[in-house]
Amino acid sequence: MYVQVVWLKNKDGDRVDYDWNHARDGGISDYRREGYIPVRHGDVYEMLTTDPENHPLPSEFFLQIQFGVHKILAGVRAAGGLRVIFGGDPPEDQCPTDYDVKVPVFWQVLLDDALREGVLSEEQATLWGNAFIRDQVDAALAPDIESPGIETAFP
Repeated sequence: MYVQVVWLKNKDGDRVDYDWNHARDGGISDYRREGYIPVRHGDVYEMLTTDPENHPLPSEFFLQIQFGVHKILAGVRAAGGLRVIFGGDPPEDQCPTDYDVKVPVFWQVLLDDALREGVLSEEQATLWGNAFIRDQVDAALAPDIESPGIETAFP
């Protein structure tokens, strides 16, 4: 199986940047190559396995799905997409304090990106986060509604 590295591009043709800090997290390099050459757009890697039963190669179908999801998220995480998502005033609901609930990971990533891009202020991001927490608690407490995956710890 061959896999090609692709850096996603925005509608202007510029590479989609994420908050990867190369100084803190290290570069993305192929440490098997002499000189630790950085991984580049277009690089092709051959994936092999010596034990397909116990260590199968990844599903090509799921790799294609993952690529599609990354393309969607890149569009959503762009400043224009964040302005659409967080365009209105944030709800001013107070989140419940008697439950140990965090902002769902997907929303937290978008809130962090919106802060970094200047789409939201700290206060607005907090209000949006509280609204997402309120939604999690309401969903968990709703009668006769299954809410799989909600990480709620009741006191």
